[in-house]
Amino acid sequence: MFLHNVDNSSLENEWLMLPSKLYEKVGNKPLMLIDDVQKVFMESRNSFLRQGEYRRWIVYDLYNLVAGRIAAFAKNGDEIGRIGFFECIDDTEVAQGLFNTCCNWLAARGCKIVEGPVNFGEKDRFWGLMVSGFDSKGLYLDNFNPNYYQRLFEQSGFTPKEKIYTYQVRLEDVPVQRMEDVYNWSQARYHFSYEHFDWSREDALVEAIHAVYTQAFDAGKRIGHITQQDIRHLLGQAKPLLNEKHFWFAYRAEKPVGFLMFLNEPGSVGAGQKKLLKGFAFAMAPEVTNKGVEIGLTYHFYRQLLKENSLYDLMLSGINARSSKMNSMIEKLGGRIAKVHNVYQLKIN
Repeated sequence: MFLHNVDNSSLENEWLMLPSKLYEKVGNKPLMLIDDVQKVFMESRNSFLRQGEYRRWIVYDLYNLVAGRIAAFAKNGDEIGRIGFFECIDDTEVAQGLFNTCCNWLAARGCKIVEGPVNFGEKDRFWGLMVSGFDSKGLYLDNFNPNYYQRLFEQSGFTPKEKIYTYQVRLEDVPVQRMEDVYNWSQARYHFSYEHFDWSREDALVEAIHAVYTQAFDAGKRIGHITQQDIRHLLGQAKPLLNEKHFWFAYRAEKPVGFLMFLNEPGSVGAGQKKLLKGFAFAMAPEVTNKGVEIGLTYHFYRQLLKENSLYDLMLSGINARSSKMNSMIEKLGGRIAKVHNVYQLKIN
């Protein structure tokens, strides 16, 4: 086994290409674009990198064939280090070598706990290890992996820190009357207004997205670093998959207070197959909690789907098992758990 720091373009190319080799004959794999991963490691596309330091490694077997890869990120002043983008053949020794290398590197930078596999940026992509749901197609930008990865993590001492659900919602299962009742109650009492995304108003809507994100998450420092330029990059990346009328905003007295965004899932349509729409982003200002905004956004999105007269299923990924209110709302809308991802942690100091 030969392990190398990825410090040149040749090694980087092999590091990026490994998933396409490992998953060449794996069924249910999602669209996996090298460009999406590459952008994670570009400061111009991911401002989170400016808050710390990252390193990538690649490992070769005795026959000089790529056997695994991994990356680590140490945020300045943070005792929790991140690892991610783990790929590996079914070999405990190779996996242990990759994990140990990351742990030693992170420990040298003051980290006491390692968590992963996670993204080195937002939670909207590459978050968690898939441990359930292998019988259905993987989703674009969600972590996808063989089932033996769970064993490799747990044999190396990692224990589950959090559980992430992916729900499937069939439109025919949505309790329409209940949703309309809540929407009408909310409108009678709070008078929210709703509009869908429009590329001709991109500047104003980018500001609205940033304002809602700041209100919703900044208190917990989850995404305090995100900039309007980051949002523009994300929208540009999503544009080929985005229907403007699948992205809804909520306002109260012209102030943006929430949004809901779904993207077309690439490659989800086949003979007799429904189109899949994946929930990509949802945020709500704390001031409108329990005022029906989430149902209002869902109501307008649902009505739009009915107008299109197409067969749709909705996939909602990235739902933390501890978010009891969100899980309850999705289940009341007819959702069922289709996939489970675990985020693992390991004490190293």
